[in-house]
Amino acid sequence: MSVDESRPRSIPGVATFHRREAWQDPSLPVTGPSPTLEQWDTFPLHYTAADDLIDGDPGEHAEDLPAYLRAIQRDYKKNRGYSIGYGFAVDWLGGVWELRGYDIKNAANLNWNTRTGPVLCLVDGADPLTAEALWSVRALYREANRRTGRHLNDVGHRDIGATACPGDGIYRQIQSGLITPLTAAELNPPLPEKESDMDTMPQRRVTDTRGEGASRDHYKCRADSQHEILIREAKGYKTAQVTITSVEQENAGHITVWRDGKRPDTSVLNYGRDDEPVTETLFVQLDANGAFQLWTYARTHLIVDFTGIVAR
Repeated sequence: MSVDESRPRSIPGVATFHRREAWQDPSLPVTGPSPTLEQWDTFPLHYTAADDLIDGDPGEHAEDLPAYLRAIQRDYKKNRGYSIGYGFAVDWLGGVWELRGYDIKNAANLNWNTRTGPVLCLVDGADPLTAEALWSVRALYREANRRTGRHLNDVGHRDIGATACPGDGIYRQIQSGLITPLTAAELNPPLPEKESDMDTMPQRRVTDTRGEGASRDHYKCRADSQHEILIREAKGYKTAQVTITSVEQENAGHITVWRDGKRPDTSVLNYGRDDEPVTETLFVQLDANGAFQLWTYARTHLIVDFTGIVAR
């Protein structure tokens, strides 16, 4: 957390956090009265009711979300006379976008604005939250409880207003008891045993997406893209040590790695927009061919170096 707790730079459990500066138009900033966290007792979820917004369908990319949020802000200011009313928005990848945040009073629940910390869920119509979005909503729920010093009631907008919001998909998740604060164990899972029994094997660069000259950006990894990283000499081994570097990022984001199957809701490396190179050395689990999966939230160049192998 930053020194100014009302404007955090990160939230525990949230892999990618975007402050207002990452999306808002400086000439049309989010404004409003002072916050009322001391009166919060309710944590409501919302949706836009739009049947087709930016949520990862073919042709929809995370890079387009800042412009989408600016459009919502313009619509609010033009047609309602005030700023976008929600505290935060959560996208399908689990990215959290600061809207009114913790430093501006919310304006999304008529007659409840002093009591609520509303979250806008960026889903199509009646769709439910993705696993990644659900995780981040739960992280925001935990943070709201921490900041207020009490357990807030989780509700759908329809529970406190005459509306169909937040849609049947999300509302079923609320009714099923899925909207719970992240636990301390989930935030801080036990660390694996240290991998110290290493076999000797030459180190080498496995992947480098950077091109030369005009082609430099051609192979840059797209946002919300998955890549198989194959270490041929590691075939038959279960664990390798690698160094992953993110360079020339086009937005804030994170990287996830895993052996195979479904992508987990975790991150091994977090980066900002146009950061200096961000590097992390870690152990990765390999499949039978010596490969692992890598996913990136935002568009970035990636460098992967193979640095060691754990003995069989």
